[in-house]
Amino acid sequence: MGVPGRGRPIVKVAITGVSGYVGSRLLSLLESEPRVEEIVGIDLRSPGSRPAKLKFYAEDIRSPRLRQILGDHRPDVLVHLAFIVNPIHNEREMHDIDVNGSRNVLQAALDAGTRKLIVASSATAYGAHPDNPEGLTEEDPLRGNPEFTYSHHKALVERICADLQRRHPGTLWTLLRPCIIVGPHQKNYLLDSILPPKRYYMVRGRAPRFQFVHEDDVARAYHQAILEDRPGPWNLAGDGGLTMPEMSRITGIPTRSAPYAMGRLGLTLAWRLRLIGAPPGVLDFICYPWTLDNRRIKNEWGFKFTHDSEGAYRNLVESRRKNRD
Repeated sequence: MGVPGRGRPIVKVAITGVSGYVGSRLLSLLESEPRVEEIVGIDLRSPGSRPAKLKFYAEDIRSPRLRQILGDHRPDVLVHLAFIVNPIHNEREMHDIDVNGSRNVLQAALDAGTRKLIVASSATAYGAHPDNPEGLTEEDPLRGNPEFTYSHHKALVERICADLQRRHPGTLWTLLRPCIIVGPHQKNYLLDSILPPKRYYMVRGRAPRFQFVHEDDVARAYHQAILEDRPGPWNLAGDGGLTMPEMSRITGIPTRSAPYAMGRLGLTLAWRLRLIGAPPGVLDFICYPWTLDNRRIKNEWGFKFTHDSEGAYRNLVESRRKNRD
């Protein structure tokens, strides 16, 4: 498996989801990284930036052509970022892309002899449960919520990684589990909850903390994971956290609370009518704790976050205000 610290010389890096939110920022870091000579980018749409070292392929991660592409380039490192972030109503297709697509990518990389695989997991893979401790560590079990598809799929993909790791013991695996990623360029359904246009919705009697990590810190973490050998899972979250009432005081946006059963019914109807961008299972994530302990990545990597959770959230709020002005 290798040991933590400086890795072997890196020449070729393959990135799935290279045109996405995190992938595009990672691409800009690798563009000026002298230890990386070639970047194999895979996505359905072309990235906005096309550095000279990028070899781009417009491919679905489920495509059998990935085996040929990765086999031809034989990357030293694969970074798997491609995943459906905004939930879709066709859960069978979402499972096929997220779970079967991930298996296809990872197996193709292993067949190509890739030495290190870096996989984008999520804090949601732990699940949001009433018996969760404050500050989940990397040793806590993954109990992704089946009714929140994104959470469930992230946990399933980690199981695939564990199975492949057992069958390929000479390969180094790094899994990053970020909390809610925010920043000036972030655009997804989560913003409707953490920066709503009219009001925050809470479950009556529940005010769990939310953690945030700045987009720049996430890109830097992937960059460091490429250049160094850091096997294992790693939590990625800014220090501290904010409750919805605290977010409300920062933004001036009021809160509104309802009993769990009423909130669940309302979300279920709104999801079926396509009025909201998240399935009703998201309610557990604004009701129960799912905060991360970030000490391991800080102590063992020496990783320094540029923003704590409150700072990352305030940066998001300020960037949105500037865009409106």
